[in-house]
Amino acid sequence: MANDSTNVEAAPKIDLSDACFSIQIGDGVKRSLIRHFQQRLQGVLRRLGINPDDGALIKADVLEREAWRLADRAISDARLQIDDVLDSAIHLWPGRPAQAWLGEYLTQATSQAWREFLDDGLSFDTFLAVATDAPVAIEGCTATKQEGEP
Repeated sequence: MANDSTNVEAAPKIDLSDACFSIQIGDGVKRSLIRHFQQRLQGVLRRLGINPDDGALIKADVLEREAWRLADRAISDARLQIDDVLDSAIHLWPGRPAQAWLGEYLTQATSQAWREFLDDGLSFDTFLAVATDAPVAIEGCTATKQEGEP
């Protein structure tokens, strides 16, 4: 009887080249971002002398829709940034939890989405005109960053 170890074929090598590490962004994170952007939009409106809780002045669904859009943008940007670095960086910091990665990149993406929204006067003016049902663009309305805001 032949030795079983001599009859065993070598197992084929498993190709792991397309394996990747990913982060699942849960509904709780998205809801939190939506609330974050709603509060920031409400703050800008208040600084402009507009009561965001006055349904006669502001359409709540427009404010919420803009908060959702900004949250989606921040999540999308964070995912792109994470995808760009995760495969190589995971070897540098093994054991670093997904929450640490997400926190770092999502914070940056959230700040960037908000800055770009404020810097793009057309986005803010359009939001304000639609939210207030204004028949014409409101001239002189600019969203300004408060002290301490990124």
